[in-house]
Amino acid sequence: MTRFSELRLGGLIVLLLVGVLASAGGCDSSGSKRDSLYQQLSGAWRVQEVRLRTSRINIEDTVLVEFGQRDNQRLYRIIRPPMDTTRRGWVNVPRSNLLSMTTGFQRPLLWSFSFDEPDPTSTSARLRLESNWEGSSQAFLSAVGIGGGARLLAIDLERE
Repeated sequence: MTRFSELRLGGLIVLLLVGVLASAGGCDSSGSKRDSLYQQLSGAWRVQEVRLRTSRINIEDTVLVEFGQRDNQRLYRIIRPPMDTTRRGWVNVPRSNLLSMTTGFQRPLLWSFSFDEPDPTSTSARLRLESNWEGSSQAFLSAVGIGGGARLLAIDLERE
C-alpha cells in the first residue's frame, strides 16, 4: 500500500467516525429536548377551556391534569372535584411536543402539546388530541366531567 493510499484510507476512517459520533449526538440531543419539554409540562395544570370543533367550553369546577415521573416512569392523573382521581396512567413521549397517555383509557390518547412561552416558567399550555380512533375525545371529556365529543379537541391549561 502506498503512502497516499494509507492517508486516503485514514481520512475515510476519520470521516466515518465523525459521522457516527455526530449522529449519536443528534439522538442524544433529541432525547434531551424531549425530556426537557416533558419536565416543563410536569406538575399540576388546571383545565381552563376545552375547545371542540365549533365551540369552547369553560370549566366551572377545578379540574386538574397532573404530569409527573416516578421510578423513571412518566405518569398522569386527572382530578375532579371533590378531588377524586378519575383517570391515571402512564405517559410515553415518542418525540418532542408529543405525548401518549398509554393507559387509563380504552386506547392510548395521543396529544401534541405546546407552551405559550417556551421556557420552564411558562404558565400556559395547550394539548391537542391527535388520536383518531372513535371515542377518544368522548372518553377524555367524560374524565374531565363534560359530555359529548368532537373530532377536534384541544384543552387550554394553566399552571396550578
